[in-house]
Amino acid sequence: MSMMHRFALVFGIALLVIYGCATSGKKTETVTGAHPQFETLCSKCHTLDRVEQAHEHLSKEQMRALVERMAQKPDSGIDPNNIDDIVRELY
Repeated sequence: MSMMHRFALVFGIALLVIYGCATSGKKTETVTGAHPQFETLCSKCHTLDRVEQAHEHLSKEQMRALVERMAQKPDSGIDPNNIDDIVRELY
């Protein structure tokens, strides 16, 4: 492998690493894929699209308050002890 090819390979890898770090602020996966219980728990009362929309528009603190409120609903299945874990997975 020539010196130029090695340089191009190393430069390309460096760019990918830098780009990955620069774009990894908020999780890019869908919110429904972030926590294993979302599909089961959240779809009991509303569509998963609604969860996605809330995630796009709410801050971490607002989402925590929302999850706390949902956990208080009868038969939500959300364990109050898991609220911090759920919010951490989202943000």
